[in-house]
Amino acid sequence: MNRTILVVDDDRSCRLSLVRLLQAVRYDVLSASSAAEALQVAAQARPGVVVMDLQLSDGNGLDVVRALKERPALAHMRFLALSGTLNVGDEGTLFHDVLSKPCRASDLIDAIESALHA
Repeated sequence: MNRTILVVDDDRSCRLSLVRLLQAVRYDVLSASSAAEALQVAAQARPGVVVMDLQLSDGNGLDVVRALKERPALAHMRFLALSGTLNVGDEGTLFHDVLSKPCRASDLIDAIESALHA
């Protein structure tokens, strides 16, 4: 099981808080602050789960997920959406789970564990 988690959020304080939380639970954690960086890090590191903010400064998190899902070498990845608006509509099927921002730590960890075992 690949316990590497990629956290993608352009809000520095939110991203760092999530990274610290997940490291404390003993996940291997990577982070990205933009859509472009997320694509690059995911392609190189091939994380098991991507925790994705949907509104990024340089693009839409949905576009990042679509692009990653198109790559056969990354088909194993599961995606969790973090959204302040929870407006994913029909695109919700791209995600293993959708969590509202801010979310409880226990809800995030439960969602990650569920995604890892899916």
